[in-house]
Amino acid sequence: MSERIQSIEHHKEVMIVAVANLAMRLHMLVGDEATPITMHLKPDGSKVTSADIELNELFNNYIRERCPEDYIQGEELSAGPEGAFDPERHGLWTVDPIDGTNGFWRDYGNRHFKASNTTIQTSWFAPGERAPTLSLIASPLNELKTTLLATPEGTFYATEHTLPWKQVYAPHGPETLDDVARYDKNFWPGVDERYERIGEFFPYARRINHPLGYAALALGDCDLGMFPGTHPHDIAPNAHIVHQAGGVVKTLAGESYDDVDWRVEPTAGVLVTGNEALADAFLGKLLAQ
Repeated sequence: MSERIQSIEHHKEVMIVAVANLAMRLHMLVGDEATPITMHLKPDGSKVTSADIELNELFNNYIRERCPEDYIQGEELSAGPEGAFDPERHGLWTVDPIDGTNGFWRDYGNRHFKASNTTIQTSWFAPGERAPTLSLIASPLNELKTTLLATPEGTFYATEHTLPWKQVYAPHGPETLDDVARYDKNFWPGVDERYERIGEFFPYARRINHPLGYAALALGDCDLGMFPGTHPHDIAPNAHIVHQAGGVVKTLAGESYDDVDWRVEPTAGVLVTGNEALADAFLGKLLAQ
């Protein structure tokens, strides 16, 4: 077995166990009535909870023990060995320990997680690689507890009831905007208003609110997904999962997946579809506005 394959297998095992540990800890936190989760606003006005911070710390500590030469870019906390990060020599992890903090905080207040959209998202970039080598998205609180894993061999999924992993392939899907049946979009106040109006591109389609966001395209649960985020921890795992499932991934500026350095911020948002024709039709409509 080559040194590269050994490294990938090691990091894959670390990734799977790290996320499982975070999921277990999250369940303990939401069930601990004696020590309630707290929330405060970050300088940019977005929410962060004590659970976000604790899970980020737990992830960082686990990675530092098992991959001490790697750097970690966390949404709440980053870590790494002393010295500057060298992308040609060092591996890089990105992690969003609770993606969807707004929804998580609402679900926590209601004590209802059956349809939770909270996910744990992480990617690992091997030294010198601009795109993720491994990515994982898990929905630990949702009743299905679906997990998607992207590796150099493809994209795989599992739930609590379907282990071992099963490979998935993004369906070709419709080629015109008029034929889109289901789409996923994410936006927040203040983003470009064009992104908030994409439903007008296919008025008869049903917008879905999928626990796995636009990575749902890999499962065939939507025809098109769009997210205007710019942070690697927000978009790299989803983009990688769809790409490895055979889907089409482009930025909202029209860049192809292989032309993007997914480690670098900002990235111009992301679009995922099942084929180039639909991607080009959507971008043509978006960029013409």
